[in-house]
Amino acid sequence: MKSDQRSASSSNVGEDQTCKVSSLTSAHTSSPQNSETSPKVWPFLTGTLAARFANNGQHVTFPLLLLQFSDSLSALGFITAFTTAADTAGTLLGGWLSDRLHPRTVLIASTAVRSVILTLIPILLVARSLTLSLVACIYLLDSLGRGVADTARNTIPVALMGKDKNALDNLNSRYQTVFELGAMAGPFVAGGVLAGMGAVAANWLIPAAFATATIIYLRIPKTTQPAVQNEQACGAPTLRNSISLVASNAGLRLPFIAIVLLHLYPPRGIFAALFAGSILKAPEQAAWLVGLFGLGALTGSVLYGRIHSLFTSPGWLRWGAAGLLLLAIGWIPGSFFPMALCIVLFTLSNVPARLSMVSTLQSQIPQGADGSVMGLTRFSLSLTSMVLRFMVGLAFAVVASPAHGFALIGAGIAIFAISGLWVSQYLARYLNKESMPKSFFASPAVDVSCSGSNSERKSIVTKA
Repeated sequence: MKSDQRSASSSNVGEDQTCKVSSLTSAHTSSPQNSETSPKVWPFLTGTLAARFANNGQHVTFPLLLLQFSDSLSALGFITAFTTAADTAGTLLGGWLSDRLHPRTVLIASTAVRSVILTLIPILLVARSLTLSLVACIYLLDSLGRGVADTARNTIPVALMGKDKNALDNLNSRYQTVFELGAMAGPFVAGGVLAGMGAVAANWLIPAAFATATIIYLRIPKTTQPAVQNEQACGAPTLRNSISLVASNAGLRLPFIAIVLLHLYPPRGIFAALFAGSILKAPEQAAWLVGLFGLGALTGSVLYGRIHSLFTSPGWLRWGAAGLLLLAIGWIPGSFFPMALCIVLFTLSNVPARLSMVSTLQSQIPQGADGSVMGLTRFSLSLTSMVLRFMVGLAFAVVASPAHGFALIGAGIAIFAISGLWVSQYLARYLNKESMPKSFFASPAVDVSCSGSNSERKSIVTKA
């Protein structure tokens, strides 16, 4: 009661000295009932399907285009490294822009820019003016736009649904479903067009899909975007302030750490190829293992949309940690079917756990800081992807046999799983408003609201 009185008093007395946010709550947040029946989410989902289709179609056209102009593997490696760095930097820029403007505006603009930039590829191909330097510059700019769009797209659910955990769960599960569908369809269609109609047609397909996504995104309804009026009190949406905001509040810090721990998808292709080639001695089976990752992710997103209330947020995190343990030991039998089973079970637990943690994080972000926090999250995941790829390569470089390399990788995954179980205990205490021991996970008594008053921490634990 005393803390509530202090919060009310501080919001009334010190309103002019704190961050003021202009927002219309009724416009920014929707009730779960309206969220499910309103047609306002279909442009976001359909546009995401088209954009993801184009993005993954590039996985076919981009490497082949580089190989067309250069046989140097070192040059290809440098170009790929620079595009990855641009993508990573773009996630932070996207968060900064989303808070300054609106995630809808940023998403539409960045997708349109990507379409225009990539249109240069087929035009220059037809004109026979394309060079390796131009290809590198074009894809460098495109990668920056990809990072910007990625953060904006992951901020849109908050702009549409507000801070309602149930509504965010519903939208995020549907978003992940179309995301996975686009990821699966893009390479197949791009490869088919490439084989049947040639490189020019395949490179026209990508910007055309981005242009289609832009047009569809224009139908996303406009919502009121909280805008920070006093940056001296709340801080400008910079990397330093975003880190400080997440680190100072357990409601943000715990799901943030959980999302990073669960992010083991990027090296799945390398993992499958190494297992099939070095353990199974059958490289062709790598395609089946990679396909199982995608199929399990798609199934997991659909299931989570239907049963997300089955477990609490900490319960989903424990379920995800159990999946990590299965992936850590799946290689031990040294045969295809046990590994395939572990991959399926891993994805069926990992995807729902990640979706739950993302919704938990989104529902806890203070008004006016959605883009910055989601930008920091996407930035951290990009860095995690690079570190994971490096660690996989290092594991096989320092050992004498593939089995020892997989043992090291399995040990690392097991550490992630145990850490996830540890975080889930603190998250349960936080959401149940129980006292937490003095540690890194204990939240200091700070005001992280950017709305001019202390935001009341709401329990987002759902009943089974």
